[in-house]
Amino acid sequence: MLMEVLPFLIFCYTSISISLFSEISIAADTITATQSISDGQTLVSSGQTFELGFFSPGNSKNRYIGIWYKNPPPAVLWVANRENPITDSSGVLTIGKDGNLVLLNQAQIIIWSSNLSEVVENSVAQLLESGNLVLQDESDSSSKSYLWQSFDYPSDTLFSGMKLGWNLKTGLNRYLTSWKNADDPSPGKFSYRIDNLGLPQLVLREGSSKLFRTGPWNGLRFSGVSFSHNTIFNHVFVYNTEELYFMYEDNKNSFVTRLTLNQSSLLQRLIWNVGSFEWTVIHTLPNDLCDSYGRCGANGICQMNDLPMCKCLVGFIPKSSKEWSVLNSSSGCVRRIPLDCQKGEGFIKIGGVKLPDLLQFWLNKNMSLDECKVECLKKCSCTAYANSDIRGAGSGCLLWFGDLIDIREFTQGDGIQYIYGWLHRNQAWLLWKEGKALELVDAVMEDSYVVSQVMKCIQVGLLCVQKYPGDRPIMSSVVVMLSNESVTMPQPKQPGFFTGRSSTDTDFPSSNEKGCTENLVTVTVLEGGEMERHAQAKEMMWKHIKSKCRELSGQPKDGSCSFIGDDIYTQVMGPERHGRVRGYGLGPTPSTVFGSTSSQSRADYVKVHTQLDDVHQQMEGLKTKHSEELLIQREEMQREKQI
Repeated sequence: MLMEVLPFLIFCYTSISISLFSEISIAADTITATQSISDGQTLVSSGQTFELGFFSPGNSKNRYIGIWYKNPPPAVLWVANRENPITDSSGVLTIGKDGNLVLLNQAQIIIWSSNLSEVVENSVAQLLESGNLVLQDESDSSSKSYLWQSFDYPSDTLFSGMKLGWNLKTGLNRYLTSWKNADDPSPGKFSYRIDNLGLPQLVLREGSSKLFRTGPWNGLRFSGVSFSHNTIFNHVFVYNTEELYFMYEDNKNSFVTRLTLNQSSLLQRLIWNVGSFEWTVIHTLPNDLCDSYGRCGANGICQMNDLPMCKCLVGFIPKSSKEWSVLNSSSGCVRRIPLDCQKGEGFIKIGGVKLPDLLQFWLNKNMSLDECKVECLKKCSCTAYANSDIRGAGSGCLLWFGDLIDIREFTQGDGIQYIYGWLHRNQAWLLWKEGKALELVDAVMEDSYVVSQVMKCIQVGLLCVQKYPGDRPIMSSVVVMLSNESVTMPQPKQPGFFTGRSSTDTDFPSSNEKGCTENLVTVTVLEGGEMERHAQAKEMMWKHIKSKCRELSGQPKDGSCSFIGDDIYTQVMGPERHGRVRGYGLGPTPSTVFGSTSSQSRADYVKVHTQLDDVHQQMEGLKTKHSEELLIQREEMQREKQI
């Protein structure tokens, strides 16, 4: 497969030595039941492009039936009896009594056969101008009625018009396998085929081990390669209910090309160079170090233009710092902080990459990206999600579970593929403290941003989520910080959602009254005249809490008087109120507060929390009103400036 047409690399390609006889005893391109070809005779396609006959590869004396280009000089494209050579020149290719195309040795033993499942009385073999050797009923020459064809059984080469992939109706899988060596065309240890697991992708293997993959098909291309426009050939990819295949077609009156899987695990695109009269390599896969499967290990990303080329995805650190320090990244990366799937965790958008391998995944082709995100959020084991089809606005849902394997940076081609990976809610804060905040920036932005502006945005964001409301900037301050280059901003303190320990933050204020512990409800601090009203509302809330604390001071087991919702509270109050009150961290369970779960205890508990929830709603109303008034004021100021 050609990723792009590169400037010709003049490469002295050592063609396979082929021993041929030039004598042709059959003038036509067919073999009938009364005809045959023996060693030294050949069939030639009608346009004199392809030739079929006996040959010996390299230094071997074994004889094989193969197809090669007649002009230019021979390059074997297909071999019939790859695993069963004839050891002398006694071979004969003919039509058997059952209608099969068969290769016989001197003892009339069948060395190779087309293996038809049914007997055919009037079959005929023909070498087509496409290079396809077909077996068909003599009375029906339609391509749909081929009884057998060589294109269905590739050797190590794909050339114009051949399909690489699946007939989904019959289960036929067409794929390339390398020769064992230059003297032996029997199947070697390397293969190149389409994997049809969820979304199709082309995979190069050594035995069962993956060496390279193109990435899944995303509706436009394979996510890890680019089919750049060229004037030499056109790529074709077909994916429907009946067929799944990749092929290419040489443009008419243009160059002759072929795609060959050699014995060194390289997939090479070669073109016949008329000027130098040799085959020239114009592209190779794997093409670079980042093409090597899993180069950077689990949860790593390979960036070919960077040194070192391997990095961990945002939110991950090297599993073995010692190995990574000597540029051995095969151990991969592990999460800096294990996910606990709590509220506040989300996703980071990673753009311009080859999608991770489909090892553990889930696919739904009918979902939108937003629905896909929701689906991933439902499953704590989901590690990333993406659109399965990037055409138009994007569609389909692809979820990954477990480690993300074989990701490389890739920004060329039509359409950019994005993947959304789980990011722990503490990650931005930790990266900021370590001086690595720029790791939060999407790699697809490359050098298109101003570092100081990005750092300012990150800093402002962290200032706005500090643990204590009094530390957070008011909105007017945020506007000034973002719009003024010379303003000096304070360093952010620990976020309120941080789950680790801090040695610098002070404790929450607590009540001086014996037996009463107050839990602070976090509220966004507002500007102007509304602050006084918010202070009044806040004071009113604490007044309710202290009042109930005193009334119930004899009830709690531990002498405390904190409030929080739990499953009992949910059953009594309903999930809506429970979610709001619990979200503001109001203490332990009813059984802890009241010493039992009696109906009276529950009633008291419900009463207290109902009052707290009512106060909370009053405060939310004040905030909403303030926001509306602030918006109106800003619009009026803007109009005055324009006047």
